[in-house]
Amino acid sequence: MGNDLLAWRVDARWGYGFFWLRRCENTSLFRSELKQFFRALQKSDVKNAVFSVQQNGGGTTAGVDVILGHLPERPSTVYAGRRQRYLELAESLNGGSSSRQNLTQNSTLKDGDLYVFKFPKTIPKRRVPLYSGNVVVLTDNATYSSGADLAVTFSDEHFAVTAGEPTGGIPSSYGDYIEAVTPNLNIPFRVSTTFWIRSDPSRDPADTLAPDIPLPITVKDVQTGHSPVLEWLELLNRPRSAAGQ
Repeated sequence: MGNDLLAWRVDARWGYGFFWLRRCENTSLFRSELKQFFRALQKSDVKNAVFSVQQNGGGTTAGVDVILGHLPERPSTVYAGRRQRYLELAESLNGGSSSRQNLTQNSTLKDGDLYVFKFPKTIPKRRVPLYSGNVVVLTDNATYSSGADLAVTFSDEHFAVTAGEPTGGIPSSYGDYIEAVTPNLNIPFRVSTTFWIRSDPSRDPADTLAPDIPLPITVKDVQTGHSPVLEWLELLNRPRSAAGQ
C-alpha cells in the first residue's frame, strides 16, 4: 500500500507492521494510509509497529503528532523550544509566516536580538484506531530534518525503540533560513534564523541520534544484498505457522 513517498504492509506471520516514510508530510493521504495501517495491525493482532525514516530528508513535523494521536494518551512535544534572531526580517521575507506564539521575552527587543520560545508538552488529538503495541523507528545516515525530528521525539519521550544507523540530522539544530542576495554582485545566500531545541535538551550536546539498536550496513551487505535491519526485524517475533504452533 502507498506511493513513492510512503508505503506500508502488515506481516502477521512475522509479527510486525512496516510503515515507510520517504518524506514527512501531513497530507490527507498520509493520515488515511496511517489509519489503514493501524487498522490492519489491530485486525491482525500484530504487536510491533515499525516506522522507517531511513532516506527521509525532511518535510514537516506536523506528522509526528498525527502518529502519536494513534498511540496511548500521553503528553509530548517535538521541540522543547527555539531561539530565534531576525524575527521581523524573517517575517517580511517569508510573507509573515514566522510565528510569535509562546514568546517568553517582551516584544520590545530590537530585530537581531534573541527571542526565546518555549513549547509546553501537549496531548495530541486522539485518533482511531488506538494502538497499544511496541513501536520501532528505523534511521540511517540519510535521516534529516523532520525525519530526524520524528526519531528524536520518539526516542526522547521514550515512545519507541530506535534501530539502524545514526541519523544524518542533528537533534538540536539550526533551520528556518532566509534568502537574500549581496547588493553589488547579486550573489545569493542563506542565513539561518532559528536554533531548534530537541524535546529533551538534557541529552544535548549531540551531533546525531545514536540508535538504541545499532545495525550498521557494511560493504559486504551492499554487495550481497543483505539487510541487517530486515534480519533484526525477523527476530522480533518467531514466525507463526499456519497451524498456529
